[in-house]
Amino acid sequence: MDLADEFSLDKSTMSRQVSALLRLDLVARRPDPADGRAFLLELSPEGARRLAEVTDARRQAWRDRLTHWSTAEIAGLADGLARLGAELPPSAAERAGPRRT
Repeated sequence: MDLADEFSLDKSTMSRQVSALLRLDLVARRPDPADGRAFLLELSPEGARRLAEVTDARRQAWRDRLTHWSTAEIAGLADGLARLGAELPPSAAERAGPRRT
């Protein structure tokens, strides 16, 4: 997947963003074996640690916000979010279909 296309950004903008992630040791870069001109990004161990930390904090924040909601109210919220997600346009990756390896 081309990240610039996926996020509707100019390639130079995406390049700066990726450079910042690399400097922060949040991602690692390696050559793409299928395309010598491209490279692949993967989450670094530090990136995985920080992602888990942020994910846990956000989940706890939602638990705190919804603690007084009934099961039926939470189910209604989940149904509404599923409906919204179904009506959003597909991402570039979804439009492209499965990637061949």
